[in-house]
Amino acid sequence: MLDLLWRHQPFKAVYILFKLYMTGIFWIPLWITVALLPVFRPRRSWSILKTLKVQLIRRLGDVTAVTGPLFSEPDYRGIVSVADGAGIWVNPAPDLIIGTVKLWASVTGAMPVRVPGYWMHPRASSKPIGLAPIPGEKVLYSLHGGGFTEGSAHPDHIISNVARRIMESSKTVRRAFAIEYRLSTAPPGRRAHAFPTALLDALAGYKYLINDIGFAPKDIIVEGDSAGGGLAVSLVRYLVDHPNAGLPAPPGGLLLLSPWVDLGCSHDVSPPPRRLFVADYDAEPLGWDDAKEAYIGPALGMGFADLNQYVSSASKYPPADASFHEFPRTFIAAGGAENLLPQIRLLRDRMVRDLGTVDGGGKVAYFEAEDEPHDFMIFSFQPGTRDTVARVSRWLDS
Repeated sequence: MLDLLWRHQPFKAVYILFKLYMTGIFWIPLWITVALLPVFRPRRSWSILKTLKVQLIRRLGDVTAVTGPLFSEPDYRGIVSVADGAGIWVNPAPDLIIGTVKLWASVTGAMPVRVPGYWMHPRASSKPIGLAPIPGEKVLYSLHGGGFTEGSAHPDHIISNVARRIMESSKTVRRAFAIEYRLSTAPPGRRAHAFPTALLDALAGYKYLINDIGFAPKDIIVEGDSAGGGLAVSLVRYLVDHPNAGLPAPPGGLLLLSPWVDLGCSHDVSPPPRRLFVADYDAEPLGWDDAKEAYIGPALGMGFADLNQYVSSASKYPPADASFHEFPRTFIAAGGAENLLPQIRLLRDRMVRDLGTVDGGGKVAYFEAEDEPHDFMIFSFQPGTRDTVARVSRWLDS
């Protein structure tokens, strides 16, 4: 009952103000005092300021897990104006929904609908929105993170920092397109948009880039961070699995940034002891949490999440260990301090097994930014962001 109460005003405001007050008068002074000694920081390499910022972001996440988003975010129901970019409507692609994905959609009630998409250019660009590509031009197709339950493709959202940094550093990728896929919801709210809803929307955006704008599949780089990374793997696997079914060809590249690639429970850890500091603002994988419940839904269930290669390509269970032989060249970036690191490394190992490493003449490049938390490229204050962006840009431009 209280979970539902805190999501509605005025109770939501009371809860947020109380947490803000306690953070200001108690937690921040305590964090700063203890962090004066490097031995007590989550990582010795961290500054006091970085230690404080990570704790604040984690605390904000804990609060919004109770109250819901602090502010309303753009979503699939309408295009929100943007100063630096443009929104367009992307038509559904029911003709591309086949096989087991079509079956799963019928089980969960997922239906293809029109959703917004947003173009982003480097800030100094004067290129018209939606212009047909010149031969060989690359485009970044961005799938945002947020646990499939929050976040937005809108260019003003903080998650768009990832695509912007890549565009501004790369010599060959000068624009990005992000799809406003439908987010999953579950009780205490209304249950809606379980898997494969987001995949249907991602597929529609991919078709739009090819059929409406004119990009060749080989010139599309599918990029996803966190949950968007898992969705990117799902999209590419779907295209790879149906080579002669009238679907577009797979993209020319796959860019995975702190991807969430096990929505089951095979990477669960024991509940950590209560501690003053955390090294990651993303929570530890602990059982069947709210985001998993919303995205998978009761119709498919936890067993589906543990065993299905589309949603858990890094599950430890053998049925999810599918081949990556036909996947495109791939760059995977992870933070050395993030809680998802074990599953990201397992994904890397499986892809390297089938595709080989770039250094060995294969297709997989991997970079682990030392002591960085989950999805660190969103934030400019993370020291690993600049180095990772530079490595990604070199990979894109090679």
